Amino acid sequence: MASRSNAMLCVIVALLAVSAATTVSGQLSSGPWPQDGCDQQRTGRSQLIGPHSNPRILWASGEAGDCHGRMAVRPDGTIITNNHTLSQVVALSPNDGSLIWSHGIRGDGTPAIAANGNIYTNHHYKAAYALRSDGSEIWRTALDGGAWSSPTIRDDGSVIVGAQGGHLYVLSGTTGEIVWHKQSIIWADVNNPVLGHDGQIYVNTGGTAGGHPSVRAFDANGNELWSNTTIRVPDTDHGAVGTDGTVFYGGYYGRVYAFDPDDGTVLWVAQHGDKIVGSPAIGLDGTVYTTGRDRMLRAYDPTDGEVLWALDTGHPYPSRIAIDAEGVLYFGGGRTVYAVDASGSELWHLGLPSGIGEETNPIIGGDGLLYVVAGDDLLYAIVPEPATLGLLGLGLSAILVKRRRRGGRRSA
Repeated sequence: MASRSNAMLCVIVALLAVSAATTVSGQLSSGPWPQDGCDQQRTGRSQLIGPHSNPRILWASGEAGDCHGRMAVRPDGTIITNNHTLSQVVALSPNDGSLIWSHGIRGDGTPAIAANGNIYTNHHYKAAYALRSDGSEIWRTALDGGAWSSPTIRDDGSVIVGAQGGHLYVLSGTTGEIVWHKQSIIWADVNNPVLGHDGQIYVNTGGTAGGHPSVRAFDANGNELWSNTTIRVPDTDHGAVGTDGTVFYGGYYGRVYAFDPDDGTVLWVAQHGDKIVGSPAIGLDGTVYTTGRDRMLRAYDPTDGEVLWALDTGHPYPSRIAIDAEGVLYFGGGRTVYAVDASGSELWHLGLPSGIGEETNPIIGGDGLLYVVAGDDLLYAIVPEPATLGLLGLGLSAILVKRRRRGGRRSA
């Protein structure tokens, strides 16, 4: 009897180990910036520290092409992005931005990286893809609408994808099989899905002719919980979920919205200036940050929308915002990259050879490392002085420029 009990116990332990390994392998990667907005709540906040002082360009690479900075970073520092210039998904070295591998599909949005190394990306020609860490293809799934959005990864390893025509999908991360599919509203784009702390899914729709703008919430099984169609929907990539679950969006007419996650009630609206650029970013203490076409970077109290401070960037089209682990904000405007602290005081600024557009996503690529893509389609790695062998294992002291011509493709 004891022998049988021991054997059964071994089987149970083995099954639990397999289950745990499967769950962990499918979850979002622990890399410096594993998907658009960095985390499942798309706060734009990294767990690592960016360059705080004496910035300089370590290297510049043309291998990312026209990607608008929509990059993800693996735990080993490898950069994954969609090179629109060459219609490829590419992996780049953190040492000098050189090409590691490329895969010949034109992905859109920002790739998402799972803990097991799998890479998920979408295509505007009605498809979603999964690649292995070496760039080889695992699966592709046909969709009913073009997917310009960026996928997100749930804790169970499934992948959420939004598409044109009001389509929202959850796909198996392992096989690409459709777990569930909802068409929330016809003739509307479903932008980048955002996960709440309890697994709810939030999407904003709009962008195509006919419009039908809205913000909508779904439970983990695809049941619609609420929709808010009474407002001018934010025309941004995605919302962000605050520390208490409040859902924030920014959009045209300089409005920032806070939604109750339970029923979609608008908790507050802040009205300032021109179009809000990109999506709100959420600070360590819950402060909401936005940039707008009125040149302003603003900080809002998350409870009532009161403006805590505002900084004139001096540029009409400032970029999106990245926040590091100590609350420092990074953004671009004109030909300049800026770092400001959580009170709005400038820490540094650094000039680049080319302009930084409002669609650009600066990201934290590692401790002391910031990535920015400029209008010359060069990816710039920015680090603090001195940058020697002791920093990130990079033994480079000069600016290195890597640019690949159309004839020089390397495929996985």
